[in-house]
Amino acid sequence: MKAYYEENVEDYPFTYNFATAEFTNPTDETLFRLSLFLVVLDDEDNILGMRGEELMKIFWFGVNPGSTITWRDEITDGVLAMWARAGVAPTRVEGFALGYSFS
Repeated sequence: MKAYYEENVEDYPFTYNFATAEFTNPTDETLFRLSLFLVVLDDEDNILGMRGEELMKIFWFGVNPGSTITWRDEITDGVLAMWARAGVAPTRVEGFALGYSFS
């Protein structure tokens, strides 16, 4: 899973900061039950924040074999300001995915 921090992404008339993850299904089956997680870190690898999302909340959303999905989670100006007051800033994002089955 590829994950990264995107700073000052323009979408006229706004600008955003994102923690972004790209998940590619490495299996030969469509994956329906996935949870994606993002961990935002500073330059000393301290965890600044975490976020998880269950894709099955979207009615039976699936990722086909070899397909990639991209998830962006906005890091708001308020959160960036809070981190700045604490003397830290996001520099890196780690991402991981968990798949599970009810069988």
